[in-house]
Amino acid sequence: MKQYNFTGQYTKNSGCVIVLGCFDGLHRAHQKIINEGFDIAETKKLPLVVWALNIPRGNKLMSAEDKVSMLGRLGADAVITEELDDIRANDCKTFLNTVIKEYGARHIVCGYNFTFGAYKSGNSETLKKLAAPFGVGVTVVPKVALDDMTISSTAVRNALTGGNPALAGLLLGRFYEINGIVEHGAEKGRTFGFPTANLSILDGMVVPRFGVYRTFVDHGTKRYLAVTNIGVCPSVKIGDNKITVETHIIDKEIDLYGQRISVKLASFIRGEKKFGSMAELQAAIKEDVECAKREYELK
Repeated sequence: MKQYNFTGQYTKNSGCVIVLGCFDGLHRAHQKIINEGFDIAETKKLPLVVWALNIPRGNKLMSAEDKVSMLGRLGADAVITEELDDIRANDCKTFLNTVIKEYGARHIVCGYNFTFGAYKSGNSETLKKLAAPFGVGVTVVPKVALDDMTISSTAVRNALTGGNPALAGLLLGRFYEINGIVEHGAEKGRTFGFPTANLSILDGMVVPRFGVYRTFVDHGTKRYLAVTNIGVCPSVKIGDNKITVETHIIDKEIDLYGQRISVKLASFIRGEKKFGSMAELQAAIKEDVECAKREYELK
């Protein structure tokens, strides 16, 4: 268990409204759950604590660090993170005793599909039943839909792997972003006028569909229009199957090596392709840049 205090309002003895979930991606349905907790916390004049479970699986939408950071920006007074392996054997009563006695929960908020306890043996109704003798209320937030699609982490993953970052953005309520420190690459793009800022996709993170995207790059307080290739760059990296995120900032030349940037996926331009020559690749990148500019001007 790790605890992060953002405002200093929460202590073990202060009591709190606690929001429970995994919160991978922090999409619009997650945000609704957290906002519900925030409203209750304001009414009860208690700090808001978010308990976030980290599950050791692939295809994650965000790193644990990015999740904690965003929860702080969303207004949590504190965040408690838990690793699944540390609690997977706990029964429902043990889990709830920890939430109430150790974390000081005076009210609990969760989503309609929240499960807890060994083998997911408890759900929101179990939570209500076990919390009642302690005088702790439970608010269950119903599902959130976009048209007829239930907003979920799985729906966001499917949109990204299907090459639909625009849909992923609608589900998230913001651009999907890939964050990291810019690394040195082969620097082949620089030789024909398209230098790139290169990131690696962290192990266990979702890999969007291979291809070229219109993107935005956030660096400090600045935002730049860009094109980004996600994939193995088969035209220039023969025999190297490492997946990279290579971003060309349009009409700007900025040295970003060693600096942290955020690449935000706006739209899908085309699938990744192996070209027969560097001249063909250069021409394709020029067209990708023009396409990104046209799309941006139409927005």
